[in-house]
Amino acid sequence: MKKYFVLIFTLALFSQTSFAQEPTIKVGEAKSKKSNLAFPSLNNIGTNKSSSTLKVAADIYNTAKGDLEISTYFNMLAPASFLENTTNLSAKPKDVDAANGFKFATWKTLDAEFLIRATYFIVDNEMTVESFLYNVTQEKLVVGKRYKGTTSQAVQIGHTFANDILETLTGRKGFYLSKFIATTDKTGYKEVVTMNWDGSNLDPLTSDRSVAISPNWSPDGKTVIYSIYTKKAKSTQQNLTMFSHDLVKGKRTILSNRNGLNSGGSFSPDGKYVYLTISKSGTPNIYKINLKGEEVAQLTKGPAGAMNVEVAVSPDGSKLAFSSDRGGNPMIYTMNSDGTNVQRKTFQGKYNS
Repeated sequence: MKKYFVLIFTLALFSQTSFAQEPTIKVGEAKSKKSNLAFPSLNNIGTNKSSSTLKVAADIYNTAKGDLEISTYFNMLAPASFLENTTNLSAKPKDVDAANGFKFATWKTLDAEFLIRATYFIVDNEMTVESFLYNVTQEKLVVGKRYKGTTSQAVQIGHTFANDILETLTGRKGFYLSKFIATTDKTGYKEVVTMNWDGSNLDPLTSDRSVAISPNWSPDGKTVIYSIYTKKAKSTQQNLTMFSHDLVKGKRTILSNRNGLNSGGSFSPDGKYVYLTISKSGTPNIYKINLKGEEVAQLTKGPAGAMNVEVAVSPDGSKLAFSSDRGGNPMIYTMNSDGTNVQRKTFQGKYNS
């Protein structure tokens, strides 16, 4: 069984502790102006100063820093520009730790808007990390948190660290602990895998020794649908069959095995239906089926033999987007979830999907 680290509690150590009632960074404004963020490396406040301890701290720091950089909300200030030797200073400001605290004025000189200070210590294989996010302009603590886990969970803590910073400042949850689904041909076949957003922890989901395509999650993350090429009984004909894989039970079932294509599936937001492309009539069209594989509705009918593929569902379930060559080259179209009000959305290029 995997052992997960625990976010212990939100700190309230300082008299000036405050928690943002609303996001500090307006996401729309962040597109045109990045916030200056200073993030010194973590300070070791324990007695274990071994090289392995330093590597654990570096893993946490590099993971969190990389996550925050890729968010595009921040301009990360270069450590070479820091005016204070942060390794010799407390993670608390001068008015809290008069003997060894940092000075907000020093960071204001660098035009830093936010400052992250973090400390850690390791006893045996157990690690404790405390992080503090400061608003430099207002000279106050925005939020502080403590994390505990094993040293093997350094990267996981780094991702959580960055998620918490991002959500505190923008009001939007970070995606750094998200699992992604994809296909890979590393084994010589195309199999379905799950992985972290950055491609790490690649974990095989299938071993069909076939060609898997178009995997997709259910809304609750407990089921994956995907399609593989199979042979029809008593026939050499290849069929693109859609499977449903229950990740909790580890059980796989056929969702749609109609003649031809059964692929490109997307769940409805309530998880009760799947929209997919079926070509049982010879022409690929978009259908709606239930979780038993029963046909609920055919939503597109060509026109004139056009293919309609790669359906995606809007977050509220009211709209579908799909690719169609009904106008010549494949372009993106939208329609209501009942198949009405089809509108073309793209007009450039030779293949939009």
